[in-house]
Amino acid sequence: MKQSFSIKDLCLPLTIAAGLFIVLGAFNIQGFLSAGDHGRDLYAFERTLHGDMAYRDYWWVYGPLMPFYYALFMKLYGVSIMSVLIGKAILKLSAGLLIFLAVSRVAHPVAAMLGAIWFYLFSQEFFFTYNHIGGVVCITAITAMLLSYIKDRNTAYLWTAAIISLLLCFIKLNFGLAGFAATALGTFIIDQSYGLKASPDKKFFYRTTLLYLPLLTAVIYIYLLRGLTIYEIRQCMPYASADHPYNSLPWLVIAQFWGLFIQKFFTSVLDFFFGCIIITSFIRIAYLAWYKRLKTKEDLQHLIALGVLGVYFIFNFHEYLKSGTWYSSLWSQPLEFMFFFIAISLAIRQTGRITRTLVFGLIATLAFIGFNGHARIIAQIKTPAQYLDHPKTKAFIMNSPAWTKAVMDTTDFLGKNLKPGEQFFALPYDPIYYYLTGRKSPTQLMIYFEHINIKEEQEKRIIADLEQKHINWIVISSRMRTSEPGLGTLGVTYCPLIGQYFKEKFEPVTEFGDWQNDAGWASTHGTVILKRRE
Repeated sequence: MKQSFSIKDLCLPLTIAAGLFIVLGAFNIQGFLSAGDHGRDLYAFERTLHGDMAYRDYWWVYGPLMPFYYALFMKLYGVSIMSVLIGKAILKLSAGLLIFLAVSRVAHPVAAMLGAIWFYLFSQEFFFTYNHIGGVVCITAITAMLLSYIKDRNTAYLWTAAIISLLLCFIKLNFGLAGFAATALGTFIIDQSYGLKASPDKKFFYRTTLLYLPLLTAVIYIYLLRGLTIYEIRQCMPYASADHPYNSLPWLVIAQFWGLFIQKFFTSVLDFFFGCIIITSFIRIAYLAWYKRLKTKEDLQHLIALGVLGVYFIFNFHEYLKSGTWYSSLWSQPLEFMFFFIAISLAIRQTGRITRTLVFGLIATLAFIGFNGHARIIAQIKTPAQYLDHPKTKAFIMNSPAWTKAVMDTTDFLGKNLKPGEQFFALPYDPIYYYLTGRKSPTQLMIYFEHINIKEEQEKRIIADLEQKHINWIVISSRMRTSEPGLGTLGVTYCPLIGQYFKEKFEPVTEFGDWQNDAGWASTHGTVILKRRE
């Protein structure tokens, strides 16, 4: 027992050091920057810094918490993408550390350390938003509490998990509700595994987690959404199928997931060897279980942890099952990593020290190989040509020079032609121009696509806002017509009144970027600027 404690004592600082080395080496890399999704986030953070509220003052599709988090970093370090990336890096470091703490509660500390490093190196990020990494931290924290309850059966861990789930509701509502369900069911599985009966205190915990806290969440959201119309609420909380451009059948999504999961093992030599370790571990666990050799207290803790992680994994899979968009599966990825490394720990628990050293050494070698590849990619991105040199960016991006030139030319034109304090209108989905110019959107809604289901009444309100605020300049990007599902054509398949209003009141004065090719999420980009007729 003393040796295990000393190993964990060593693994914790090593995990922190590895996280700092890996994450901070890439923290000023934005990756691809989109005029829409990233522009929305950055605009929301800056507006929150100035006192605006999500939903009421600007369109926002997630929980209201993360704009406050990132606004704090803008307050501390200035309004720039760099400030946001600092906040994001802190969250990723925290998530990896929580993975270590969670796994180490039931498994070998070296397995926990390697699991955290694996997360730092190989976790796929939500490339389109800064919001979701906050949710990942909450998910790993909830898991750490549940696995701690396996170890100590202290109900304080359960209450902490429930409170973190409440917090998660205000980062991404549906995953906060999934956190409530996973916390309650995970608690039930653990208690049943230990033969514990539900006491009155435990029944109160279940009621609070499954009823009282969700009701509190509903009350707070009703308060935040007050004053909005039904269609504005649907636009901010697009949970209905009609409000999404992507919908799929669950069994097709499951088949797709398993196909991608198997395919990943053959993506590279690194993935193949790690896949072999995972498969061998599962075979070994099945063998030990068949011959009833998993009898110790530690074996039971491993098995319960695998069960709890499996349940939470399934709960977090709901959005992917509905949409079929691969990035929705990333909500379960941290749980997948923890599941794998706890399985490895269990598989080699009854082996000798040499075997454990060989297995951990092989995984560490694979991680080192992965880090070298990671470092090469960083070096390719961190070049002067990829640095977006603007006072409100200060980060390396992966967009093409043509995309960058179109955005900067448009921003420069607006900066030279807008009067002090003058507003403009950007659409169909280009809030990055509001952020780069420091101007407030004249309307609450910042996205104009077919799947947004903009009503005629809303169009009239938007036109009235543009008239009341004397909007003289319109920026329209090339995403006004694209083959991407659910987007449509501005003025034709959606917003016909706004399209007609532009024809009658405005005329084009200049054009930037690529209007020949189909507009992409963060690739091909063009803009046309309209000016109100004299």
